[in-house]
Amino acid sequence: MHTNINEMNRAMERIVYREDGRALAGLAAIVMRGGEIAYENALGTQDFARNLPFRLDSRARIASVSKTFVTIAAMQLKDAGKLDLDADAGEYLGFALRNPRYPQTPITSRMLLSHTSSLRDNDDYWLPIGANTSDFFRDARYYAAEAPGYYCYCNLNFGLLGTIIEKLSGEKFNQYMNRHVFVPMGIKASFDVCDFNAQEIDKLAPIYNGGGKGGWEAALDDYRGRVVPRNPAREAVAPGVNGTLYSPQGGLRISVRELTALIRTFLRGGDGILSPESVAEMFTPVWTYDGSNGFTDGGFDRSYGLGVHILTNSGGDSLVKDRSLPYAGHTGNAYGLFSGWYLDRESGNAVLYMCNGTQCGVETPLSRGTFSQNWIWVEELMEAIHTYILPA
Repeated sequence: MHTNINEMNRAMERIVYREDGRALAGLAAIVMRGGEIAYENALGTQDFARNLPFRLDSRARIASVSKTFVTIAAMQLKDAGKLDLDADAGEYLGFALRNPRYPQTPITSRMLLSHTSSLRDNDDYWLPIGANTSDFFRDARYYAAEAPGYYCYCNLNFGLLGTIIEKLSGEKFNQYMNRHVFVPMGIKASFDVCDFNAQEIDKLAPIYNGGGKGGWEAALDDYRGRVVPRNPAREAVAPGVNGTLYSPQGGLRISVRELTALIRTFLRGGDGILSPESVAEMFTPVWTYDGSNGFTDGGFDRSYGLGVHILTNSGGDSLVKDRSLPYAGHTGNAYGLFSGWYLDRESGNAVLYMCNGTQCGVETPLSRGTFSQNWIWVEELMEAIHTYILPA
């Protein structure tokens, strides 16, 4: 297969250093062919205050890509016989979890993992220290008018899953993820920024949301290489009380290079971390849009497994114009960051990317794609990758 590394490098330069008000802070991308790295590059800035370049090992709060890793933890507990995905999730949580409009319909862990629970974020999805996860669910605003089974992406689902993981394991969510997911994968990613020593915190990229007249402004994680002390009050919260504390829905700090461990785990049938059956189950659609059974967010969401978005190439969820790609994966978007991973398990081809800030910010007309519901930068990156590295 012919590749053109030089043209791919130039394409990334055009994406990062553009002069139309849509420049990026930093961008890293890795392309895998047959499970092996075929291309990798990082451009731009990790930290403007310290003038550090963005690198393949630069970590950032990767937003909703975190959900795939949380799903792996849940599936481990399923493999261990501790979690029944189709049982009433309230049995594990220790409080009733029912949509008050549909009190006879159990909400299950499978529904939480596939965003078919009928829960809604209502613009917030974490609780402060001292609160209990059950506090959310005394308020009918967190439940939809639609019955369980209807798809609508909801971050709160994963706060509940974090609580379930704590209840069933007896471990704090961040500690469970470190011991049972990240260490076995051989990576130092973490949901708790306090886990990073001086060497690792130095790799953490602030997230920038808009340049502004005064230059790039950090929206999150502007630690400038300083180790973050632990909060004794947060440390004292017992497992199973508040599963939202470490932001299971989006709080993972990880690099693009470390994301390749996720791809290898899937390609190796779980690699001892998951059973092959659980890997296959994650990539099997739980929900597929039939015209009325879910909210598609403009056509981006048309099929979803367990913590995995499955492409249908139906327009809104297309990665490349006029070409269907047999990918499944997940994207992230928060505070100015955007990220994603996509994998074709049959061929072993994969794409991973992460940007730590956009000059124009996100959710603006300048950020919109031209043929899909992806950001303009993702469309351009995917077009380049599938022209120069993974051509048809």
